[in-house]
Amino acid sequence: MEERQLLNIVYFSNRVEWAYQIRGKMKEDQKKIFCKTELPDIERTISRKISTIEILIENINMEMKEINKILSEKQEEVNNCLKEQKAFDFRNNVHHIYRIIAYFEATLIQMVAIIDLLIKYISTYYSKILKNRKGQKDILGMLRRDGINIEWKRELYFLRRIVTHYYTAWLSLKKERNYFQLIINFPSSIRRLKDYKFFKYDTLSINEINKIFRNFDGFYNNVINWFINTL
Repeated sequence: MEERQLLNIVYFSNRVEWAYQIRGKMKEDQKKIFCKTELPDIERTISRKISTIEILIENINMEMKEINKILSEKQEEVNNCLKEQKAFDFRNNVHHIYRIIAYFEATLIQMVAIIDLLIKYISTYYSKILKNRKGQKDILGMLRRDGINIEWKRELYFLRRIVTHYYTAWLSLKKERNYFQLIINFPSSIRRLKDYKFFKYDTLSINEINKIFRNFDGFYNNVINWFINTL
């Protein structure tokens, strides 16, 4: 029988520097327990998902450059569409649009997953290492009491549900001088959803998309600093 050959891939990331700070605060007996838990796997998963988000955002920006290049080469057709309020047909280049949609949906999925994993990590650490059982709802309550904004999570989860479970988004492009900016459009059916009354998004502008990214970064860093300081 031919021997199966498996090539493993080296993965190194500095996206979980906080994990080393947490490990540095553990006693020797706690470190032994730590290695037998799922905590190291959660650390690695969070690290890889953050790297994935960085690649997804980079890919969105690359696709937007390609889209703007295409539009600049077809200025007359673009100007006619703008003037007559007609839709522009990308024809064989429409894959750039679909890629952006795919990257945007994947980014929302990864953000939600990282948040959930981070809360699970803290809850597991309390239970396994500190021997102080704290459920994930308990952790969220502690964060809220200590002034960390967790309410924006509901908005992120709502947006994730829209584009992955209910309705697909579509793109339009807003002209800003000589460059087109991305806009994510949602179908009118979104208004039937219960949470729409709290988050009345018919579109997401590039500023609103960037705000989602900033809120994610802020929450991620605030929760990590909070947890390290409580140990």
